[in-house]
Amino acid sequence: MTSKNSRPILLEDAFDSGNDSLPVELWPEAAHLIALSKAANWKEIYLLAPSLVRSLDDIREKAFVIQWAVAAAETEYDLTRRDEMLALWAEVSGWAADPYCLYVRTMCDGLTRFFSGALRDASVHFQEAFRIAEAAAYERGKMRSLFHLGLVEQDRGNFQKAGDFLARSLDLAIQRKAANFKKRIEGRLQQLSQLPLENFVTEIFSEHKLQIEGLLEQRSATAAREVLLELELHRRKLGYGRKRESLGAYLGLVMISSGRERGGLRIIARLSDPVVKLKTLLLKKKLFESDHAENCEIEHLQKMLGVSQIIFQSTLDQEEIEIAGVPLRDVRDAAVKKLILAFLKSPKPLSKEDIVQLVWGYRYEPVAHDRKIYNLIHKAKLVFGVKDLFLNTYGAYELNPRLLGRSIPA
Repeated sequence: MTSKNSRPILLEDAFDSGNDSLPVELWPEAAHLIALSKAANWKEIYLLAPSLVRSLDDIREKAFVIQWAVAAAETEYDLTRRDEMLALWAEVSGWAADPYCLYVRTMCDGLTRFFSGALRDASVHFQEAFRIAEAAAYERGKMRSLFHLGLVEQDRGNFQKAGDFLARSLDLAIQRKAANFKKRIEGRLQQLSQLPLENFVTEIFSEHKLQIEGLLEQRSATAAREVLLELELHRRKLGYGRKRESLGAYLGLVMISSGRERGGLRIIARLSDPVVKLKTLLLKKKLFESDHAENCEIEHLQKMLGVSQIIFQSTLDQEEIEIAGVPLRDVRDAAVKKLILAFLKSPKPLSKEDIVQLVWGYRYEPVAHDRKIYNLIHKAKLVFGVKDLFLNTYGAYELNPRLLGRSIPA
């Protein structure tokens, strides 16, 4: 990582501390850029940033300036201007070889996906940014990565997981005495505290999606549309993020069922999350018909995701669950079957304590159960023939999101 005495790091620390005065003498141009940001003088930032980037020799300082210019556009919700500022990366030669630049670029790419609604891709980028920052002992980077992982999980409706990420980010903000960022995190945690329990929310969404799929199977498009409208009202009332692409997927399917096939197909074509897109096409194939082009796209997405078949569970038939082409009903090992069902039903990763309780009904004891858990997970991988079936994320296990196809989740 760049030296702790470098100009970008010192300016970041000064800004995060909440001090009114920045060390202007250290780097006058960048200090002016931050002052413009604090004063919400966005137009001046857009004018200053390109010339400043081109005048610098240090690639880390170039990345620092781009980061602040991009953040200004994000604050304004001006995605066109944001793209213009991102184009300045063309001026940063060799950024991928420097940890600080690599971190900043990864965060920028993650935020691009976040704003487009591709929440899974955004999460992957923010996790990678966290790993880069951790390896480089870049505490501010870890703090920001965890904060944005919290935002992703909040938009996905995983409020408990969002709170965990935000709490970890807050701990780092306190350690760094980053008063500005601490205030921002606390605001998000306050917002989370006013939201309903995620299990309650998940139950509402699953119930409505079950109704929609059943009505579509019966070709009752009008009734399905009414349930979808009710689901959208619940989304707004319960504080779910507006980037929930599954609602768009259901709208597309409802329109196709209503005879408005061209409009429905256009909505499905705009889905940016490849996992949601694949699951939507598979469900369309099940409910209606798929043409040659759609079958080719399904095949392409499956290859891109690295599997021949994703884990698929349609709420039309709770028994119809397949993992890598293996129907769950054909699995003879009861413990493996219980494990998979526990993951599919859980809105969050499962700890070892959760696994032991849900699969065997025992209270977790490390000495007695750790080897038992590892053996079960290994057995499940052999049964389904998928080496990366599970991910170990921050001490808990989850099904690999790239393989997951729980009906059409958000």
